Amino acid sequence: MKISKSILEGAAGTTAMTIFSQYLSDKKHKNYSEPDLLAKFVHRSFPALGDRQARLAGWALHYGIGAAMMVAFRAVAKRGGIAKPLVYGVIGGLVGVAVWQQLFRKSSAPPRTDLAGFLTQLVPAHVIFSLPLLFDRSDREQQ
Repeated sequence: MKISKSILEGAAGTTAMTIFSQYLSDKKHKNYSEPDLLAKFVHRSFPALGDRQARLAGWALHYGIGAAMMVAFRAVAKRGGIAKPLVYGVIGGLVGVAVWQQLFRKSSAPPRTDLAGFLTQLVPAHVIFSLPLLFDRSDREQQ
């Protein structure tokens, strides 16, 4: 498994997922933007940071988590785990729902958003995130 390849796939998947979340945000007039919500959590946790630094941190966290998630997906696939990329997306989405629920629940000042709508869109967003795995035939050729 090449980690650099997984990081690039993670960046591609994160970008596609973010476009989807932004599309839904615009369509529903809600804030489902993961980097924006992360930035708000960062800013509220570290008020000394300016808005720009918090936004940069939100984007860095979002892309960093995406890269780590893709590396994890690849590691599971290499060890003979689930071979269906879309299943990774569903599992990743469910994990994302659980993590975001805890983040909102544990925060003393969570950002305002339609939480139910945001959590609901995370599963299809993560399926979109997993799409770069569909275009890579190398793992399937080794099986």
